[in-house]
Amino acid sequence: MHHFTATTWLSFPRAETLRHIWQVEVPKLGLEYPFVMHQVLAVAALHLVFLHPDGHQRYAHHAFRHQTEALAGIRQSITNITKENCEAIFAASCLLLISAFATSSRSKDWLEQAQTPTIRDIVDVFSLIRGMYEIHSCSQNYLHRGKFAPFFEAQSALPPSSVLEETRQQLGSLWISISSCSNSGVICREIDVLLHWIQHCEATTTDPELRVTMTWPIYMSTEYISLLISRDSAALILLAHYCAVARTTEASAWYMKNWGRTALRAISESLDPAWEPYIQWPRAMISDGC
Repeated sequence: MHHFTATTWLSFPRAETLRHIWQVEVPKLGLEYPFVMHQVLAVAALHLVFLHPDGHQRYAHHAFRHQTEALAGIRQSITNITKENCEAIFAASCLLLISAFATSSRSKDWLEQAQTPTIRDIVDVFSLIRGMYEIHSCSQNYLHRGKFAPFFEAQSALPPSSVLEETRQQLGSLWISISSCSNSGVICREIDVLLHWIQHCEATTTDPELRVTMTWPIYMSTEYISLLISRDSAALILLAHYCAVARTTEASAWYMKNWGRTALRAISESLDPAWEPYIQWPRAMISDGC
């Protein structure tokens, strides 16, 4: 807990703005709700895995144990979300999302070396994001008026991001390229949604790349997710462009380390070779470290 309140919280988005929430309110919720405490300790242990790779096995063991306990408590709690427990569930869900990104590019036995996730692993992370949004949606009247209200305040926008500007251009070209292929209607709609969301994030946050990475899955259609699961080539190519954006977040978000790279590897392994030219730009962006 000391590591979380002294160090880990500083690595979260908008850390200074949300300092009181992470340093005071979330630990207080942990004292009342064991699943929050376990989730806090799981994220703190994962952060220590990242900071101290030489001692990763000891910290990874603690992370795995606390994550298992947290998941059990979260699953039980979400069957009955109330105004009394919604803040605890929301806090745990936010931290669970960080855990999901941090662990999805690591091997199942928590070894130091990264392992290529499957497309199913990637979709599982997206499902967590969508589940967190559902928790927010059904509790927003309480969340927006309670201790988590600062989470939902608009921020001053920064000048347009060169990476996101290039992403928009590439997505526009992709829209034209796939407009005549099968399932083009679903994919083109997803491109339009992503383009709109990029524009929204640039106008409302100081870290639009991370916001896009963490929240675009909320707006994915069930049809698009089904195409990802079935490894549809056009759906995978769009996902590869998203991975290029995710790669840019690594410098500021330790839990995103290697995620874009390993996800792109999974996409490449699942992609029909005839479609490889369509992921040249994401591959170049990720190889260059953006």
